[in-house]
Amino acid sequence: MKRYIEDVLSGRDIEDKGLKEKILEIDRRIEDSREIERVLRAFDGRYIEPGPSGLITRGEGGYTTYR
Repeated sequence: MKRYIEDVLSGRDIEDKGLKEKILEIDRRIEDSREIERVLRAFDGRYIEPGPSGLITRGEGGYTTYR
C-alpha cells in the first residue's frame, strides 16, 4: 500500500484508478484541514482554532464538539 501512495503522490500512475482517486481525495482532505500547520502552532504555544471533529477519511464535514 505504501508504494501505491508514494507513486500516486509523486505523480506516477497506478492501474487501480479507484484506489488512485481515494488516495488523492484523502490527500486533498489532509491538505485542506491544515492539520500540520495546526500541530506546528501548538508546538509553538500559539492558539489553534477549533475545527470539525471526526476522522478525515470518513467524508466531508464533521461533527460538532460543542466547545
